[in-house]
This record gives sequence, C-alpha cells and structure tokens, in this order.
Amino acid sequence: MKRFTNAVERALQAGNWYAALSLSLILPDLCGGAEKSGRNNSQARYVDWVDQWLSPKYRVTYHDHDEFKARRLALGVDACPKLVMNLIEEFQSKPPKIVTETWLAGADCWALRNSLLHQGGGTTKLVFTDPPAAGMVHGNRSRETGTLQLQVDIFCRDMCTAVEEWDLAAGSEPKIMAAKAELLRIHSNRSTTSH
Repeated sequence: MKRFTNAVERALQAGNWYAALSLSLILPDLCGGAEKSGRNNSQARYVDWVDQWLSPKYRVTYHDHDEFKARRLALGVDACPKLVMNLIEEFQSKPPKIVTETWLAGADCWALRNSLLHQGGGTTKLVFTDPPAAGMVHGNRSRETGTLQLQVDIFCRDMCTAVEEWDLAAGSEPKIMAAKAELLRIHSNRSTTSH
C-alpha cells in the first residue's frame, strides 16, 4: 500500500491537487476490495471501509445548547429577569446534551469518488481548498447547508493515514496479503546499478 500512499504524497508535494485527491479517493476501493472481494458490493465495502477507518477523524462531539437558546429566545427580550434566571438555573442543574456527529461519512466519499472519477465533478456537500500560505483552512462546516470545507492536502494525508492504520491492523492476514500482491505495480526501466 505504501507505493500508493507515497504517490499521493508526491502529488501533494508537486501541488497536483487533482491527482492527489483522485488517488486518495480510490484507496478505500483497494483496501475494501482486499477485505471483501466480489463484483457487486463495491459501494457497500467502500462506504464501510471509510466509515471505519477515515470517518473517525471527522467525528466531532460538542455540548448542544440549542434547546437553551430556543427557550431563551421564546421568552423574548423583555422577559422578566426572574423567568430568565429560572431558565438558567434549570439548565445549570442538568448536564448538557452531548452530541456526536460524523461530518464526513463513507457515503459522502463514495459520492465524491464517483462524481470526480467518472465526470470530473464534485458534490455540494464537500468543498476543497488548496493550502493557504500560512496556517490551515480545514474542517469548517456550514450549519445552514451542512457543506464541509476541506483543505485538499490535509484530507489526502488523512486518507493515507487511514490506509496505513488499516494496513498495520489487517495487512498481514493471508487473504489481504494475497489481494495486495495482485495490485498494480509499475516496473522501472532504469538500471539499479551505477556505471
């Protein structure tokens, strides 16, 4: 698998974002196919693989204060201070609601993979940016539309890390080793001896 993740990294180093993203999006096909062979289950195995190995990197947990905000707004700006204090005390006395969301699921990657590799398109749910001159712009999500902004190099490296983690966990299983041995190799015509 290293030859494929190295190819992604070389494309990123060259600033070839489309090559890096395209190759990154086929990696779950390679890994999922090694685990579960068969012709009629490529979508299911792709989605399952991404959900297990990549999606946890895009899972967020936060305290949901929407109920408090909604009830406070319902009281209005001219609400009696005592009602506002009662509401505050009510919410302070109970633990906040904890919400866990997966911002990037296997189905999202599957849709992007198909759109990009078959038609050169994207999806309305995912927007990619190139790396800024300094810092990063990654993992921002619109609450209104659900659109997730991803910095292309970070996403590609996250995918490669997921592949490397999968390879460490499952790569020595005989069935998977046999499947990996069947993956395409590009052989060098260059001599390996010095003259």
